[in-house]
Amino acid sequence: MNQIRRRPSRVVTVTALAALVLVLAGAPAPARAEPRSAGAEAGLALGSFLLTIPYGLGKILWATTGTIGAGMAWCFTGGDTDPAKKILDGAVRGDYIVTPAHLTGQDSLDFIGRSPENQAAKQSMEEPGW
Repeated sequence: MNQIRRRPSRVVTVTALAALVLVLAGAPAPARAEPRSAGAEAGLALGSFLLTIPYGLGKILWATTGTIGAGMAWCFTGGDTDPAKKILDGAVRGDYIVTPAHLTGQDSLDFIGRSPENQAAKQSMEEPGW
């Protein structure tokens, strides 16, 4: 009998990669005292590149949709910029690429962006004196 092999669809592949990005972004990383080897650095660089492709595409789609939504909110509220700005901040701000620092847990991966005021509050809370 001839069996037909089916490759996973692109949707399944992109979904799996996006889930991997979310898991890696949320996983705590142990503190490292010793420097990483060249192989580990190369692996992190390759991993960040490969994960940036689906993550970046998703972020661009999110930002485009949010920009359209912010424009519609501005129109429907008669030119009120406050609701449109809140939508736009959440959609357009944030990270567009995955870096090795994101993979090691040294930096947080922000898909949904924060306004400059909220970003300043987050940074002040992360200071050691807080």
